[in-house]
Amino acid sequence: MELSHRFLIANNGPDKGELIANVLLKRIEVLTAFDGEEAIAVARKECPDAILLDEAVSKIDGISACRILRDDSATRDIPIVLLTSLDDSASRLEAYENGVDDCIQRPYLFDELLARVLSKIRRFGRRAKPSAVITCGNLQMHTDSLETRVAGKVVDVSVLEFKLLKFFVENRDRVLDREIILRAVWKDEPVNARTVDTHIFLLRKELKGADYHVSTIYGAGYIFKKRFD
Repeated sequence: MELSHRFLIANNGPDKGELIANVLLKRIEVLTAFDGEEAIAVARKECPDAILLDEAVSKIDGISACRILRDDSATRDIPIVLLTSLDDSASRLEAYENGVDDCIQRPYLFDELLARVLSKIRRFGRRAKPSAVITCGNLQMHTDSLETRVAGKVVDVSVLEFKLLKFFVENRDRVLDREIILRAVWKDEPVNARTVDTHIFLLRKELKGADYHVSTIYGAGYIFKKRFD
């Protein structure tokens, strides 16, 4: 089978995730995540064709992770298959109500697992290239033109601030320390952590009317989250 599809496998710890990945690797391209938080970040960044999500993943459980992915315009149409040990109808109903497309109960056969995930991809069809517009509340980022709008109004951000904001949007509701931000946005440029603070200060001024804002978590870093005031 040609490697024409990409799966994201989210399972607790590398041992379980790699076991599934090694079985599927020769037939599909495999991305891995080892907790729910990482699964959300990888899905937003890579836009896989399907997600195989363990309901018992740590940090953010599988059903909650599915709900977050369904609320995100970049990931809401990706088929999600939940691996579960639960066999009662109430638990399955909760999973489906939160956006899961299929539930597979342990123990399972790998061939059946692959067939069921592939059937979801065929039914949903090959997904189009992700939109050039990133939406987060009333914030819109046009990746082709590098234009940023808040509530429909263009705001003045530099190219660097656009990159910084995009990184925050892609990792919203996640605490990010300065070193992570530096590596992601500035790459290998010779700048220090204070540079992050300066650009976040400028970014906050432009995002005053946005539904989301950059909040400081003292001693930990920053988080891009929804305003409640």
